[in-house]
Amino acid sequence: MSQPSKKEAVIYLRVSTDQQAESGLGLADQRSKTLKWAQENGYTVVEVIVADGVSTRTSLSKREKLQKALSLITPGRILLVAKRDRLARSLEDSVLIRGAMKKKRGRIISAAGEGTEGDTPADNLMGGMVDLFAEYEREMIKWRVVGALDALLEQGLCFGHPPYGVLKFERDGRAFLGFNPEEIQIIRVAVEFRRAKKGSRSPSWQRVADHLNSLGLYNRNDQPWNRNISRVMKPREAVWEALDASFEAGDLVGFIRAIRETRED
Repeated sequence: MSQPSKKEAVIYLRVSTDQQAESGLGLADQRSKTLKWAQENGYTVVEVIVADGVSTRTSLSKREKLQKALSLITPGRILLVAKRDRLARSLEDSVLIRGAMKKKRGRIISAAGEGTEGDTPADNLMGGMVDLFAEYEREMIKWRVVGALDALLEQGLCFGHPPYGVLKFERDGRAFLGFNPEEIQIIRVAVEFRRAKKGSRSPSWQRVADHLNSLGLYNRNDQPWNRNISRVMKPREAVWEALDASFEAGDLVGFIRAIRETRED
């Protein structure tokens, strides 16, 4: 089947944090580079899809903007990105995305090149190496960040917004972390209510919220809990024994580490 005469591109832009999305840092640069590439290479831009505040750690099925971009691909169209890591930072996800594009008879093009210039074995090898190094870079960043946070934790220093169950206080002009006994008690009440189930199923998170509200145990902003309580309580319920043991032992570092581990993919 002959390729369509028109050269068309779907541009996909992504930043991984809400802060980047709000400030525009990253998005403007990606937009400039992809539009410049499309113009220089004679492509008509069909649509620009912007995924703001979306991490590549989010499962592919839940990355709605990426799914929309893929749905616009027809035979001969390209999916244009500023760099390959805007699509994926893991080799597994990259393979799945390339497979989806192949089924649609489209191509992924990076404005930075990165092995997307052609479809020869050498190009594919280069692309695979770029994807592998992107995954390596992600793991190294994670390793360095975890190491830095651990160093701060050992000193009791605060590194941003304290997680639920932990409070921030100042001393000698520096911010420190400590246990928040009131919030830990609320976690305990929520967990015990969930585990004191009648029948085979635990109470819904809405029922947990209603129970806490009836006791006057509100959220950190002194507002009634709602069904979104699961975002706070579900991870802590999963590691409650570790949290409770750390609290009783006065081990703040262990308490925070237990919470942090529930957030890792």
